[in-house]
Amino acid sequence: MKKKTTIGFIIASVLLLLIVFFVSDWNTPYKKQSRGLQEILATGIEEPQTGADLFPFEYDRVHVAGEYQSLDNLSDESGISMEILEQFQGKDTYEVLRGPLTRILFVKDQEAVAYLFGEPYKMGFLLDLEPGIYPKEEIDSRLYDIKEKREFDSEGNQKEYLLYRRVDKSLP
Repeated sequence: MKKKTTIGFIIASVLLLLIVFFVSDWNTPYKKQSRGLQEILATGIEEPQTGADLFPFEYDRVHVAGEYQSLDNLSDESGISMEILEQFQGKDTYEVLRGPLTRILFVKDQEAVAYLFGEPYKMGFLLDLEPGIYPKEEIDSRLYDIKEKREFDSEGNQKEYLLYRRVDKSLP
């Protein structure tokens, strides 16, 4: 009887530790920031807004990954470890991403503060940002509006999302 109680206690302790680990990982500051940002962008905007309005948190620069850019390359370019990027994206997700995807990394003092990753159909939005590295000031000054997009996937299913497009293309 004592042996069963000890085994039960060990199993319960391990389960509790796993739950604490996953909850604490889920609630890291950059994951909270990323989830909150994704929810806001998926909701949409009523009138044109600046990048400062859309991204109201502290960051120094933004890295926008290209369609075929590897995670290794994004890590080298941004200075953010593969381990951190894999936490956002998932280790089993495409190593080289293809198609219309959002993959944007916000960095402050060499630390990831938010990461947007996914297909526009699943996230609910796509940002009109060319691949590259942008300082906060440039992103903050850009003006965006939204357009509802409807497209068909390869199986003929209609997919909808919001396209955040720049309305001030003459600015940097």
